[in-house]
Amino acid sequence: IEPGDSVLLTLSSTDIDLNTADISWSPPEFISCDTCIQVLVYPEESTTYTAFVEDGSGCTAIATAVVQIEGTDIYIPNAFSPNNDQINDAFKIYSNKPVFIEMIQIFDRWGNMVYERNQVSLEYFKGWDGTVFDKNAQEAVYVYQLRVTVDNGRKKFFKGEIHLVR
Repeated sequence: IEPGDSVLLTLSSTDIDLNTADISWSPPEFISCDTCIQVLVYPEESTTYTAFVEDGSGCTAIATAVVQIEGTDIYIPNAFSPNNDQINDAFKIYSNKPVFIEMIQIFDRWGNMVYERNQVSLEYFKGWDGTVFDKNAQEAVYVYQLRVTVDNGRKKFFKGEIHLVR
């Protein structure tokens, strides 16, 4: 499911009468009822829910369900080679969902900002081409900081190193 969504889980059994059995769901967080046959779950992260069932005769059963949160995956490469061979010629950000770049800044090893872009949708972001003031930047390690808004409105912050290889 997507972050913020919910899913209905329903217990069924051919051996135990669930209407008279004791039921306990774990974890009890982000669940509509932790003692019911049918529950609505709304986890914030991927979660394995386990239902423990015991009838009046002492017969027990356990059922599990994994609810996978399919969030926005953001991939940030750690190297690029702006040598005009059409392969990794720009430092770009990749995602499986729409992302809005609030801010991306790239700095050289002395802390000088060599690139900045603000307020752009990822689909229109062309990336850093490895130039500084229209001249080729030196082959080196640079650092970046990136703040994005993902499709559910949450903001994420990333920082790391990128290797410019010529």
